[in-house]
Amino acid sequence: MDLNPGTSRGYWKQQDPDLWFSPTEGESVSPNHQPSLVAECKRTGDPSPELLPGEPRGYWKHHAPGKWFWQAKITGKINNEKAILLLDTGAEVSIVDSTFAQQRGCYVDISQSQDCVGIGEAVYSTAGRTRIKITLAGYLVYLFDIWVGDLSGQEAILGMDFMVPAGIRLDLADGSLCLPDEVRIQLSGRRQLYNDKARVVRLDQHL
Repeated sequence: MDLNPGTSRGYWKQQDPDLWFSPTEGESVSPNHQPSLVAECKRTGDPSPELLPGEPRGYWKHHAPGKWFWQAKITGKINNEKAILLLDTGAEVSIVDSTFAQQRGCYVDISQSQDCVGIGEAVYSTAGRTRIKITLAGYLVYLFDIWVGDLSGQEAILGMDFMVPAGIRLDLADGSLCLPDEVRIQLSGRRQLYNDKARVVRLDQHL
């Protein structure tokens, strides 16, 4: 499967991209107003919650007590070699480790570079661009142009420029990555929330 820029699959294909970051109906947003990254949420009679590091609330308090999941990682293959892949919904671009790419004989176009923020404190510049083959779930193959840079802890960071065209979404409640046709891959360090005997029940069928 060749991932072309601007194309989308699976969940993302069925959504209207023009509405992803648009105000809801009836909502007015000042053009000069930038919404805060964290909105304050209050309930009548409840004190303002203080979020402490590592303290779970709501769903996580009952289903994952005492656990803290820092990253969403899976095991896949890059050019038929086993690799640890970090799924980062906060990243606009994807990066493969330069050492891994060189060891696998990837041709790196050093005439291209990309400045990135969010990796370390300073601006991070990639070392070039290459084309790789990513295999997920053992049989889903994606051909993808990716930036090359120095990474640690994983062989590649897959950002939204990969996940949207590939039709990938994260189900953090179930601790899994969901591919088109609802094919799921368990995240590293997570156990499946529901067993194989779980079934979908529609409420309207029992009313």
